[in-house]
Amino acid sequence: SKLGTTSRWGLFASAGTNLDLKGIFKLASVEQFNFRAGYGGTGGLPFRGGLAKDRVKITRFNPNSISTEIDWLENPNLSWEKKQELNLGLDFQKGMLSVRLDWYNKTLSDWIILGRATDSFEDQFSNQGALNASGVDIDLNIALKNSQETHFSTGLTFSIYHSEFDTIVGSPRIET
Repeated sequence: SKLGTTSRWGLFASAGTNLDLKGIFKLASVEQFNFRAGYGGTGGLPFRGGLAKDRVKITRFNPNSISTEIDWLENPNLSWEKKQELNLGLDFQKGMLSVRLDWYNKTLSDWIILGRATDSFEDQFSNQGALNASGVDIDLNIALKNSQETHFSTGLTFSIYHSEFDTIVGSPRIET
């Protein structure tokens, strides 16, 4: 009931793989050395139901007087918000040191936004807009104590990313 009648179901595929570089290069001196890659899509639903249907606000002034006002028009084509993401990563561990490096690039598209309906003075929820984000995350961890009784480690995470609007139509109002 959250989406239009033409988009109630969605199929979002993904795939991932892990390559054991330690085994391929016969690196006996390291505990772990892996390359990871993944690609996938997901769909997002709006925060509440009924956005694809007409919404009429009724106000009662007194027992004999009411007013109706359209909050937004129906949109039978209201569809899933979409995210496509590509991830590449390396995992390395030698002794007490472990390093994890991740690069990602994702595109978020078809946001559900309240804006002016085409050929109308009324508002309507529709799919529009796209955002591209890419970045790198680096995790460094050191196991300071690792025994059967106690495990203590500390780490640092470094992140850098860039986000950019690819498409935005008109001047939408984002409903919260």
